[in-house]
Order: sequence, then C-alpha cells, then structure tokens
Amino acid sequence: MKTIASRLIALFTAALVLGAASTTAAAGKPRAVAPLGNPGNWVTTEDYPSRALRYEEQGVVGFLLTIGTDGVPLSCKVTQTSNFEALDTQTCNLLMERARFRPAADAFGRAAEGTYRSSVRWTIPEDAPTEIGPAEMFVSFEIGPDGLAKNCKVEKAEGTLPFPANEPCGPKGRFAVPVGKDGKPIMRRVKMRVVIEVEDVPPAQ
Repeated sequence: MKTIASRLIALFTAALVLGAASTTAAAGKPRAVAPLGNPGNWVTTEDYPSRALRYEEQGVVGFLLTIGTDGVPLSCKVTQTSNFEALDTQTCNLLMERARFRPAADAFGRAAEGTYRSSVRWTIPEDAPTEIGPAEMFVSFEIGPDGLAKNCKVEKAEGTLPFPANEPCGPKGRFAVPVGKDGKPIMRRVKMRVVIEVEDVPPAQ
C-alpha cells in the first residue's frame, strides 16, 4: 500500500510532466525583426554628404544592424563598402538615428535581440545643389611639341570646390607649340593656381 508521502511525490511528478508538456505545446516559431514604416525613408537623397556631392561619389553601402529588444538599433556594421568613407559613415549614422523595428521574439513570444541586413544605393540626383566656398587648387600639365596637353596633375586642392578636384586636368584644345631659344619645339610645363574667394553681399538699401 502506498503511503501518503509516496502519493504526494507521484502527484508532484505528474504535475511537473504536465507543466512541461503544456509549455512545449505553447512554444511557437521565433519571430524575426520587422521594419516599422518605410525603410526607403530612412536614407534619402536629401541626406547626401556635401563632400560626396562635391566629388561626385556614388555607390552601394551594405549594412548589418543589430536590433535591441526595444526595436532600436544597437550597432551598425558596413558589410559592403561604397569605397567612399563619407557615404559609408553617413549610412550608419542615419540608420542608427532613424531605423525602428518590431523587435524579434523567441519561441515563447519573449522580445529578443535580432539583426537586419540590407543596403543603401547612393546616386547623385540630377537636381543636386552645387556647393561653393573658399578654395585653392594647384594644377600642372605639360605642352608637348605637338601643342597638346599631357601629364596633367592636381598637385593640391583645399576648400569647397564647385567641381570635382580632377576636373581642371585634361585641358581641351591645342596650344601654341612651345619653342626654345633655338626656335625648335620643346616640352613646356604649365602650373596653374586656381583661387576661389567667397564673400557675402550686403542687402540693397
């Protein structure tokens, strides 16, 4: 005959088994993170870095976000570089600031950390504004006996240029053939210094 103690132990064991079975039955599939809103609004052409616009930098930035249990990004990692630091950095900065998600959940519906992987394509818009500011550039090139320019090189460029730094290279057209003291064609090196000054214009009285 079973004692009262043995019956209690059997009942307790049965309760544990039933509890485990019901917990297993309640478990479902884990849920991945899901963007809130339109991800296309997280990074727009209006966010184009001014330096990237100035130097006509374009490219695709692949990224991996780690999302916290509150749906806010914890970190951003560039998985595919655009080869331009300004674009890579701007991508992660904007995503950390703007991207929001429905957090991931485990098999029991509890919020969990998750990841989100995608990419941003940076393409310069046709109506992008051109910035201009104080700047200075030193360019050199050579004029050969045929009167054509060659070996153009940007020696130095500083400031906010309204055109790509390498644009002054490659002068078009034909130049006067340089000649030496003996009247024979020679090679001549030309150095240019381009200075851009900007000043505010007071309003008309």
